[in-house]
Amino acid sequence: MSARDRATWNKRYLDLINASFPRPDLLLMDYAPPAAAPDARALDLAGGRGQNGLWLAEQGYVVDIMDISRVAPRQRPRGDDPPRPAPRQPARRRPRHDAPAHTDV
Repeated sequence: MSARDRATWNKRYLDLINASFPRPDLLLMDYAPPAAAPDARALDLAGGRGQNGLWLAEQGYVVDIMDISRVAPRQRPRGDDPPRPAPRQPARRRPRHDAPAHTDV
């Protein structure tokens, strides 16, 4: 990505500096397996403000959060933000209906 892209994303996150810290993604909370080992790792690409990576770290993962913005990863929850959600019990895996069908031609 270009320096212009970085500037665009930096501005976007600067505009959110006083906004509440976002909650982790519900799908992540439903489907992320528990950290199986103390050194279980997760990579949060385009992590933005880091809400998903922080939640994964709370679940026991060692997390690397990367984002084009240099502003977003420095933003952290404040004392007046809503409480962080509690860990969820892993949901049973649902079958994927969008998986391609395998057929012989």
